[in-house]
Amino acid sequence: MAKFNPTKKNFMKQQFFNTISRLRLAAKKTNYITVTAGMLFLVCAIAYTSCKKSYTQAKPDYVVLGIHTITLVNTGGMIGTGNTTSLALNINYVAQSNAAQELVTLSVSGLPAGITMDTTWITTGYPSFATTLTLYDTTAAGATAGTYTVTLTVTGASTGKKTFPFTIKISNPPPCTSTIVGKYLNCYSLCTGLSFTDSVYNDATTPNKIWFVNFNNTGSAAYGLLNCSTMQLTIPSQTIGGITYYANNMTAYAHSIYGYVYKGSTSCNLNMH
Repeated sequence: MAKFNPTKKNFMKQQFFNTISRLRLAAKKTNYITVTAGMLFLVCAIAYTSCKKSYTQAKPDYVVLGIHTITLVNTGGMIGTGNTTSLALNINYVAQSNAAQELVTLSVSGLPAGITMDTTWITTGYPSFATTLTLYDTTAAGATAGTYTVTLTVTGASTGKKTFPFTIKISNPPPCTSTIVGKYLNCYSLCTGLSFTDSVYNDATTPNKIWFVNFNNTGSAAYGLLNCSTMQLTIPSQTIGGITYYANNMTAYAHSIYGYVYKGSTSCNLNMH
């Protein structure tokens, strides 16, 4: 923008008043001249005012893209899929006339207990730039399930603070028994020498406890306890039709159950799939 010239301003001001003086003198002669003089006065006033324009420096601006709800599955502190989640963000500069970019700083607050964030994310820069928030469940028992509000704060060097809240949902994992519950159409026990069908369902109150509907083709129910770490099934001692049944370390995975079941003192191989 051209520099302001005070000498030019004084000259224009003097010309303005000289014009007004001539118009007043001429206005005394005829009504027509009076009207014309009034119109010229208005034109000159507008022209004079337009020379006094002011300019306001526009402030820089930016937008944050990628804010959304993220989910995290409580896996009891185990390393693996489900206990890590991330949020990819883009801090984009919005071009404005006469506006320069500004340095911005990012911070996060409100993380639920037990959730930590990777410290390698980009926390400061000039828009436009990208960064990723990576969150971990580092607790031994797993973070408490629930819905939490987390806040991303972006502080601009000239525009100040802007806050961008988002939600993190922590859910409990499905029971490990979910892989073995359901109907089994192909079952065979050496104790009976017959093929049969059975169904397995979850206990309503005890985690990782399951029930057989037609255990070992007896027509009666029996329960088992599944170790989620080893995926091995134990059937505590139970009496059915006057006979005691029990089993240790049966293998249970991918909708298959197999191993040895004791019927009294006799060991029988049971295979269900």
